[in-house]
Amino acid sequence: QYIAPHIKAPLFIVNSMYDAAGLGTLGFPNASNITLNNATVLQRIQQYHTQYLDIVKAAVLSVPRNGGFLTSCNQHEEICRSEDYEGIHIKGIAMAGALGQWWKSWGRTKTQSVGAHVWVDVDWPNNPTCWTGPNDHGAC
Repeated sequence: QYIAPHIKAPLFIVNSMYDAAGLGTLGFPNASNITLNNATVLQRIQQYHTQYLDIVKAAVLSVPRNGGFLTSCNQHEEICRSEDYEGIHIKGIAMAGALGQWWKSWGRTKTQSVGAHVWVDVDWPNNPTCWTGPNDHGAC
C-alpha cells in the first residue's frame, strides 16, 4: 500500500483476501485450518477481509491501468500451482484467464476505466473452486 502509488508500470495483483499468512498476524496459529463454528473468529476474519480490500482498492485498484484477481480462498502463494492458477474461478473465469484478459487489453486503449479488469471474489468460504486438498495454503 505504501509503494504501489510510486510504481509507474501497470500492476496485476493476485492475492487472497483471506491470506493464511496475513491471518496468522492476527494471532491465528494455524490460519489455513480455521473452522466456521466460532462467530468471534469469523467476525475477526471478515474485519481482516474488509480492511485488506479497502487498502488494495485505494493503493492499487484505483489506477485504471491496474487489475486484480482477489480470491476468498484461505491460502497463501496462489499462483505457484496449476490447481490454483487454472482452477480458482471468480465469476466463471480462472486466474489465468483474468490475467490474460488484462494483459491483452492493457495498452490497447487509453480509456480503460477503473475496475475494468478486477475480479473480487465472494466472502469466505463460499467459493467452491478454492483448493481444499492437502497442503491447501499454497505449498510452493
